Amino acid sequence: MTYGRAVTTAPPVAQAPRWAVPPRLDIALAGAFLLIVVAEALFSSDVTDPVPFLAVAGLSAVLLAWRRRFPLGVAVLVTAANLAVNPDGEFSTLLAMVLVCFTLGSETSAPRNYIGLLIVLTAFVAVSIRASFEPSDLAAALVFYVGPWVLGTVVRARAVRTEEAVARAERLEAEREAATARAAAEERTRIARELHDIVAHSISVVTIQTQAVRRRLGPEHAAEAADLAAVEATAREALTEMRRLFGVLRSADETAALAPRTGRAGPTRRSGSFGSDDDRAPGRRRAGGVAGRAGPRGVSDRPGRSDQRPPALGGNVGADLAPLPAEPTRDRGA
Repeated sequence: MTYGRAVTTAPPVAQAPRWAVPPRLDIALAGAFLLIVVAEALFSSDVTDPVPFLAVAGLSAVLLAWRRRFPLGVAVLVTAANLAVNPDGEFSTLLAMVLVCFTLGSETSAPRNYIGLLIVLTAFVAVSIRASFEPSDLAAALVFYVGPWVLGTVVRARAVRTEEAVARAERLEAEREAATARAAAEERTRIARELHDIVAHSISVVTIQTQAVRRRLGPEHAAEAADLAAVEATAREALTEMRRLFGVLRSADETAALAPRTGRAGPTRRSGSFGSDDDRAPGRRRAGGVAGRAGPRGVSDRPGRSDQRPPALGGNVGADLAPLPAEPTRDRGA
């Protein structure tokens, strides 16, 4: 019997929506404005009824915490509160209007920023006309409303350009890294191609010439023929290992070109490669591997070289070097 305690997982804590938690800076600003409103309600002689003033002006101060979450809605509510408790523009709600106009320019785009500015100016003009409009009121509107709005618009435009520049730099960096990776892949492919051409050709020539010599040895040279067969097997193993190692340097779509081609009867023998039907006839020259002038026993007097290089990448030079059926030995004296 096993003893244990049941593991209980606590339910995930629900996170508040983004709009419900304003930034800390905005909370601090709202708290500062609220303290100013409380001080005005308690100590200003111009406040005739502190309770309604504190309720309306305090609410507008608290709403400043969400000025960047809901800039247009906060602008409308703060404007209404300013009209209700501060028609003469004497209290802190006027400073709240300055902050709201800056927020309209910096946090909203056209046409919402223009709509917000129009709402603020319309309320200001309506109050000014009712209280005998003067030219100084126009200057006040430019300083307290239009000026902060224009400044906010400039700040927003610079922020947008900065974001675009950062995005463009990141895109260029990604393109540069992709180009570097592509160049590295092309270089690896080129190196693999050159190595495959050179090494495969050389090993193939060695294997073919070794096989040519072994086939011409008589029964009295059985030990030598066995040694030559071991050389052939080692060369073929070297070709196989070479293809496996070169496959690391090549891309996936090109690796298949290095694999030996197999058919119904085993590895294919193309015309021109050693082991074809023409090469099985005694006395004929081996194609592709024994080049130059034929020396004793048909072996080239220039070992390790041939007139033709194997085809690059996919020529499968070594794939054609599969063991051939043993041909009947003939008496050299016959």
